[in-house]
Amino acid sequence: MPKPGIIIITQRTYVIQFSPADELLKFADLLERGYISREEFDRKKEELLKY
Repeated sequence: MPKPGIIIITQRTYVIQFSPADELLKFADLLERGYISREEFDRKKEELLKY
């Protein structure tokens, strides 16, 4: 048992995977809101659809 005033921190690793469709929807939303350009969207779309 740790002494009072000592904090023990453990590290956990979480892996979250998204499907290409989920990522494409996210980028489509960014495009629609004007946060990215059409060129950026098309580049990301091409990258995502390679898989």
